[in-house]
Amino acid sequence: MRSFVAAGTGRPAIGIFLTALGTLTAGCGESAQRRHDAALQAQLAADQQKANQEAARAQALQAQLQTRAAESQTLQQRVEQLRKVAEERARLYNQLTKQLEAMISAGNVTVEMRHGEMVVALPNDVLFDSGRTEIKPVGKKALIQVAAALKVVPERRFDVSGHTDSVPLKLTSRYRNNWELSGARALAVLEFLVEQGVDEHRLATEGHADTLPAADNTSEKGRRLNRRIEIVLEPKLDELPEELRAFRQNRG
Repeated sequence: MRSFVAAGTGRPAIGIFLTALGTLTAGCGESAQRRHDAALQAQLAADQQKANQEAARAQALQAQLQTRAAESQTLQQRVEQLRKVAEERARLYNQLTKQLEAMISAGNVTVEMRHGEMVVALPNDVLFDSGRTEIKPVGKKALIQVAAALKVVPERRFDVSGHTDSVPLKLTSRYRNNWELSGARALAVLEFLVEQGVDEHRLATEGHADTLPAADNTSEKGRRLNRRIEIVLEPKLDELPEELRAFRQNRG
């Protein structure tokens, strides 16, 4: 059997071929391993990124849960506050109606809840003669009882507002119009309440003329209902929403 020798090497050609084949095979194996390692690294990086995303999502959900838990607690506190406010208003309403029971029965005063505020109303026929601002004796008796009821109501302001019907004043009136008349009557009532011991710092006046009617001005009955003095008991600060509370505090 003949053997071939590679020129210039003195080695059999088959040996050189086998060596080269082994080197090539080893190189291919190393290249495949590198590709495999790179693929594993890429997969690990993708898995890590996905894990980070899931962790961020879980953290966001946890933050939402905490926010909603805080909102729920705030809502529960507000509901409890409103319950206490309703109970306090009911207590005060019952207190006033009991103190003014005789006057309510006689039709000299009414007590009602209106838009969340308590309103004590006295008809002008009880308080004043037509077109006048001097309080009549029967009106003073009524206001003395109202003042006694208001003095025991703590931490509230009282808005005394005058209202008229839509009939223009006579030319002989000392007042130019119903605006002046309603304001002057409200002031007269305020001053009398102060004389009876109601804290002047808790009182304010408003004149509305015929702009806030309680009834239709087309009938005498309606006009009589519209001619009135109203004493509005403002809510206490802790009964108000936060933004209105700040407004009231700044207003003083």
